[in-house]
Amino acid sequence: MALPEIGAEGVSEGGGRWRIVLPAGAEVEAIWGLASRQNLLVRKLTHRRDTLEEIFLKAMGHLAPPSPRSGFGEAAPEPETRARA
Repeated sequence: MALPEIGAEGVSEGGGRWRIVLPAGAEVEAIWGLASRQNLLVRKLTHRRDTLEEIFLKAMGHLAPPSPRSGFGEAAPEPETRARA
């Protein structure tokens, strides 16, 4: 797939599903144009933007990467701390 052509990155999630991350400022229409030029069939396209809170939490390491099924991140596990005796 020619995702770099539009500045995007993609990861196959199996079963013909792809997660595509567009660069800031890119619109979903870029995906449709690319699919058309490559003669690809798109059966379903869902669009989601991270909220400012999610961006902050990811940057601070408090939000895990998005899960493949939901597309939403989950709270990152707390680091283990050991008590000193």
